[in-house]
Amino acid sequence: MKKYFMVYAFCFLLLASLIGCGSKGITVKGKVVFDGEPVATGSITFMPVDGNAPTGGGAITKGAYSVNLTPGNYKVQIFGTRVTGTMIAGPDEVDAGQEREIVEEYIPDKYNTKTTLKADLQKSNRSLDFNLEK
Repeated sequence: MKKYFMVYAFCFLLLASLIGCGSKGITVKGKVVFDGEPVATGSITFMPVDGNAPTGGGAITKGAYSVNLTPGNYKVQIFGTRVTGTMIAGPDEVDAGQEREIVEEYIPDKYNTKTTLKADLQKSNRSLDFNLEK
C-alpha cells in the first residue's frame, strides 16, 4: 500500500510541475483606491472578455492586490466592504445574545455587478492600479 502511495504522489508532483512549466500566466499587482482612500478590505475579479481564459481574482488588503492571470482582455469587478459600526443580535438560537457588526458593500455597482472597468493585460504590464470615484 505504501509503495502505491509513493508512486501516486510522484506522478501527481510530476504532473503538477509540468502543468506549471507550461503556464503562460503572469502576476498582476496593483493598488485600489476609492474616493481618495485605499480599499481596506475587498476583492477583485478579472473575467475574460472572449471567454478563452480562466477567470481570476483575489483579495484586496490595505488597498493592494496580486492576481495570477493569463494575458488577455478582461472585465474587472471590484468589491469593497467595511464595518458600519452598527451592532445586531444573532438571528437564531445558536447566535442568540451574541452581537455582531454589520458589514456593508460600499463600492458602486458600476465597478462590480454592472462593471464598466476593463483591462488589457499582456506580459509587459504587470502593474495595474484602479482609482475609483463615487
